[in-house]
Amino acid sequence: MLSNPAQLREILGIRYSEEQLAAIGAPLAPGVVIAGAGSGKTAVMAARAVWLAASGQVPPGKLLGLTFTRKAAGELAGRVRAALERAGVANPADGEEPLVTTYDAFAKQLVEDYGFFAGVESGAKLLTAGAAYRVAAEVVEGWPGDLEHSSQYSPMWLTGEVRSLAHQLRSHLATAAQVRELSERFLRQLEAAPQYRGKPYKDVEAAIEATWRRLELLPLVERYEELKSARGYVEFADLMAQAAGLAAVPGVGRALRGEFAAVMLDEYQDTSAAQAALLSGLFSGPDSEAGRGHPVTAVGDPGQAIYGWRGAAAANILEFPRVFPNADGSPAATYPLTINRRSGRAVLDAANAVSEKARAQVPVESPEALRLRPDAENGEGQIEVLGFETDLEEMAFIGERASALVVSGQVQSWAKIAVLTRTNAASARIYQELGRQGVPAEIVGLGGLLQLPAAQDVLATLRLLADPTENPSLVRLLTSPRWAIGKHDLAHLGWLAKMLARPPQEDVDGSAPPKSEPQSLLEAMSHPEGFPPETARRFRRFTAELSHLREFASGSLVDLAQAVAQALGADAEYFALGADPRLSGIPELLQAVADYEDFDRQASLSGLLAYLDAVGSDGVGLEQPAVSNSDAVKLITIHKAKGLEFDAV
Repeated sequence: MLSNPAQLREILGIRYSEEQLAAIGAPLAPGVVIAGAGSGKTAVMAARAVWLAASGQVPPGKLLGLTFTRKAAGELAGRVRAALERAGVANPADGEEPLVTTYDAFAKQLVEDYGFFAGVESGAKLLTAGAAYRVAAEVVEGWPGDLEHSSQYSPMWLTGEVRSLAHQLRSHLATAAQVRELSERFLRQLEAAPQYRGKPYKDVEAAIEATWRRLELLPLVERYEELKSARGYVEFADLMAQAAGLAAVPGVGRALRGEFAAVMLDEYQDTSAAQAALLSGLFSGPDSEAGRGHPVTAVGDPGQAIYGWRGAAAANILEFPRVFPNADGSPAATYPLTINRRSGRAVLDAANAVSEKARAQVPVESPEALRLRPDAENGEGQIEVLGFETDLEEMAFIGERASALVVSGQVQSWAKIAVLTRTNAASARIYQELGRQGVPAEIVGLGGLLQLPAAQDVLATLRLLADPTENPSLVRLLTSPRWAIGKHDLAHLGWLAKMLARPPQEDVDGSAPPKSEPQSLLEAMSHPEGFPPETARRFRRFTAELSHLREFASGSLVDLAQAVAQALGADAEYFALGADPRLSGIPELLQAVADYEDFDRQASLSGLLAYLDAVGSDGVGLEQPAVSNSDAVKLITIHKAKGLEFDAV
């Protein structure tokens, strides 16, 4: 039996700082740990679980830990299990282990166990992200009404917007009726805004259009929810909203508090309104009888809140002391972690300088500055800032520096090196350059792989098959090395499309005929007059190939995608010009199509493309990608690199 948290230093072999020990040995009461970057929050959570169990305050089986991803849950569970075993507290065979799971999985289990209290039927089929896009696409494609403010957008874009808006409503526990009422009120305010020379300012005009578009999409969102309900489908966002409703049932919270005597919440700055409502409803309340003062420890940092666009609310962690008060009603205690255990002095100095400047612009309640470990074990570290005339020079340097680090022994393996980029497209370009230099590299996540040229050409072809007016995709294909249509011919094609789209002159009686629909570039290609013979021949080959691929459109999406990939790869010239088929991203793309279609063999092409666009767009995290153990330089976007560690970045 432990009597002092400092004993964990020797038992677990970790030199916890005094800050960490204060958080580890905090009283059995609500508390929030504001953990600066690299300050060892996971180690603190694992050690707190050991302390509560080894000091006899909470049996291991009555501990609950929640985090966001399966990977993080597995890592935390592994650390807790190993620490408990090392402390001699629990034997894994006896089943008395803490429950460590994801917020989503916890909500799903809660609905399954207690849904009958709120009339929620069990057995609903959980939609994957891809399947959700497939249902949204069905709504868009079958919508009978006019979409005046969204008519210029493709079905793929509309599908993504419907799904995104539906997810936002669930995450914020809002209804379509509430959003409609607020949007109409906002429109009245915008229309009353000051004008310039009788016209709205540009930003006001854009806000008016965006608000009308949201109002226009709300009926589609309602239809999307109706369709899911009728077919017995749910998403994690639905389960979270249902679970938040269950938290208001007194018996549910009482049962959960009896099952879990202490709760630890990871990355609390990334929780949504629905998640915060669920957790406060279960583990806090207006008085001690309703749960006020239940031991809940939240860990996070509002300064690291970067997921607001997907429903997260950094205010949750700032409001934690008030929302989860002590039993006597006083605010919960706050425990800062300011000692960085990961980076060298130079890195910390730079990080603090940047943070101080940002804090001066937007005050954030987070540790004032990260500090170096007293034993200076982090070392000095090194920061270089370089500028290049072109991105080609920059990419060449990255490969050369990675090779030098490994060859010199400064870094022990390729896998210890990461290249962080702002966009997936940048990752794809660097991937190609590293391959050219012979540096092993791995793009982490499907989003980056979809940006590789060969995969982009397959996607462009699929977009053109879904929408013949998708001119950007056509231009990409025509200007690719495979078709090599020059800029002069392309300009003439654009001029011809405009001429074909021009309405006829007024009739002699003065009545104007209705305007004709705008002609697409693809339609203009069927008029080869005025083009050089070779260009006309390529146009004929292109349209013939597209017509052949349309024959697969009535079959499965996998067959269609494979046919497109084979058509592109059938031309040896295509791969001879730099698109190595092993590094093309096409195998991963085909697997993604297969995974999407597994839900429904009748899945639509526009739904698939909307889903793949969401996967490939920067900042959209459908799932945190796993970093493999392969010995290769890791290419990853900054958003998705959060929490990862590398020797050289």
